[in-house]
Amino acid sequence: MRWLWRCVVLVAGVGGWQLWASAAGSTFFPPPSTIVTRMHRLWFSGPAAHLFLTADATGNLLPSLGRVLAGLAIATAIGVPLGIALGRSPAVTGARVVVASNVWRQGEVGRAARSLARSRRVPTASS
Repeated sequence: MRWLWRCVVLVAGVGGWQLWASAAGSTFFPPPSTIVTRMHRLWFSGPAAHLFLTADATGNLLPSLGRVLAGLAIATAIGVPLGIALGRSPAVTGARVVVASNVWRQGEVGRAARSLARSRRVPTASS
């Protein structure tokens, strides 16, 4: 049922975009139907031997995918070892507990707990 609401929101959003952009007539904010039509003509009207991709599509998509994969590889190569090192470090683990307890004490949960304790006349650690 949850996926149905997601689909409804997506369809309503694209439909609203279509109606608004069609009424506005802006060349800088075209409706989705214009974007899809132009994308099909520019990218997917090539020969079947090239999977219907035009030269522009392969010239633009393949380098972009390469850059995305290179960025993912760099982020993984740096992030995974750094995350493992931070997770295994006792100093970081201790600091994480201190930070979490301070956030709890100073955050909304802490304020609500102190307020409730004051209203019941229960002494707290900060009073």
